[in-house]
Amino acid sequence: MCVPECPNDAISLGEQHYQVAAELCTECVGFYDKPTCIAVCPIDCIELVN
Repeated sequence: MCVPECPNDAISLGEQHYQVAAELCTECVGFYDKPTCIAVCPIDCIELVN
């Protein structure tokens, strides 16, 4: 559910699971108020790492 929500195409299917390309992810700044992938994730598996 998160792939179509990403405005930067930072999410892709890896060998075993989806992954986020850190160099492309802007945490939706300029597009949404908060990272939309986290809001739509049906299993709450996405965590922001600082």
